[in-house]
Amino acid sequence: MLLKLSILFVAVFIFFWSLLFKQTEYIRMFFAITGAIWLGGAGAVIVGGLYWRRGSTGGAFGALTTGAVIAVGGIILQQVWPGHLYPWMEANAPESLERLRHVIEGISSKVWGINWEVVPDKFPLDGQWVNLIAILCAIVVYVVASLISWKVLKKPEFEMDRLLHRGKYVIKSDQVFEDAQPVAGWRAILPSAEFTKGDRFIYYGNLVWTVAWFAIFVFATIYCVRHEVSDDAWATF
Repeated sequence: MLLKLSILFVAVFIFFWSLLFKQTEYIRMFFAITGAIWLGGAGAVIVGGLYWRRGSTGGAFGALTTGAVIAVGGIILQQVWPGHLYPWMEANAPESLERLRHVIEGISSKVWGINWEVVPDKFPLDGQWVNLIAILCAIVVYVVASLISWKVLKKPEFEMDRLLHRGKYVIKSDQVFEDAQPVAGWRAILPSAEFTKGDRFIYYGNLVWTVAWFAIFVFATIYCVRHEVSDDAWATF
């Protein structure tokens, strides 16, 4: 019942969100900032949980919360900046607005690849930058919170063998396929013994799909270097 209600909530939320939300970003940037609500902290949790013995539950919750707060905060700022926040600062706090402009555009002028600017009609940071900031902050929070759990709260390191079913935690009933001789060369990319027929079908389908689009990419790149290609031609393709 909880699962069904959560699915219903998502449907209702998306309906009203799409009805009321005003798009202020390019769609790719919008995907980046909305994706960061979860993905901003998820990377630190997955990598830290699988590869770091001192990673902790507190660090995981801290990273996910940090990523979500920064991403949602960025979405809100992008929405209120043009019609509310910038006009308010311009009328009531011009000194703060100038200091913000000095910092933001100062960073932009000194760091290659950054094009931040404080203008009335758009928040200085686009969705991709908010996404990056959410990821970096989540990593810091994950590491700091995990170290606090280990050093201050004296929680023991996690046994990675337990997670990966190795050593004394090995599951005897698991089937293990081992090739007598390790496969080398190009054959190493082919399916191994534990692949089922369905697995092989999915694998080869994905491989053909990837190689085909890579070939198109290479051909199109060479073609565009030697010929002029119009926007209409790309749209038709």
